[in-house]
Amino acid sequence: MQKTTAKIITISDIIQWNEKKELELSPKYQRNSVWNEKAKSYLIDTIIRGLPIPPIFLRQKVDVITKTTYREIIDGQQRIRAILEYVVTESFSIKKSHNKEFGGKFYSSLEEEVQEAILEYEILAEVVTEKDESVVYDMFARLNSNNIILNKQELRNSKYWGEFKVLVYSLSSKYRDFFLEQKFFSDNDCSRMHDCELINSMLIVILKGIVTETPTYIDNIYKEYDKEISNIDDVENKFRNIMKVINLLYKYFNGNSGCFQNKNYFYTLYCVIVNQMYGLDIEGLIRNPLFDADAITDNIQLLYHKFTQFISEYDANIKDKDNVYGLYAEYTNFDKNNKSRTTSKPERINRIKFLNNIIGLDE
Repeated sequence: MQKTTAKIITISDIIQWNEKKELELSPKYQRNSVWNEKAKSYLIDTIIRGLPIPPIFLRQKVDVITKTTYREIIDGQQRIRAILEYVVTESFSIKKSHNKEFGGKFYSSLEEEVQEAILEYEILAEVVTEKDESVVYDMFARLNSNNIILNKQELRNSKYWGEFKVLVYSLSSKYRDFFLEQKFFSDNDCSRMHDCELINSMLIVILKGIVTETPTYIDNIYKEYDKEISNIDDVENKFRNIMKVINLLYKYFNGNSGCFQNKNYFYTLYCVIVNQMYGLDIEGLIRNPLFDADAITDNIQLLYHKFTQFISEYDANIKDKDNVYGLYAEYTNFDKNNKSRTTSKPERINRIKFLNNIIGLDE
């Protein structure tokens, strides 16, 4: 059985091997460079931030005549090429969407300490010494095969590298603990990026309002904002302000959030908070001045009271099949719109209106 030896190498090592022609980037079984500049920039930003990247696999060969060690890339060619193209040939700069501080900068324009940090960045390399070409071919094929069929969000992750994607993944990382704590998602759900799908929907409310979401529509959002989001700081600030309120609200719930423990109902709650704080372009939606962006945190206990009252009324009316309270139809319709056709604009508007005009009613 072919064994690998784990070694830590630095980017400086890779550059030296390449300069001495001791590094083979394109063995016969490897693909040509396929990464675009956005993908390359994202990798360099990861390195600058000191975050880990996946290990690379090398085959190490010794030429006994020249007494030279050569290294052949089995897996990781795209990453190594991107590193060399940034540090050595400087064929691209870092995208501003990936790093506001270093956006637009080539390697030579970085401060010396940043350049040094890049050169000293450590990468885990799995080194093999196998001489049999067929074994190496098999290893390459196995490393590049994937029996898991990618879902829509995972496909977007592999295709897009722009501002919308970066914002989605930044926010999903920040709020993942909240989503897990509320049991909207499991760890496995998050590993398959289902939390990112919810973030997609939440950001679209801020950017576009209430829409019918289809996979194609979301793909087009990623495409539209792949280069930039002109008001990205405003969008991100609004999102964080809204989530600050929601975090406070769920802390007050203390595990008793009723129907809002379900992520579809959570989306409805989120839209109501968006409307109260910033407004949504939907006819007939009322706004309570006590819950606008400047006042809502000061009135969080009132907001909590209104939601807990709604939860109690929802629980009572949804079971009231004899219609004693006279609101059975309204609450069952709200329930239905949170459970079927949940991404359809008409159903979304109906359920948002119903909840919003109860929460926003001035007492």
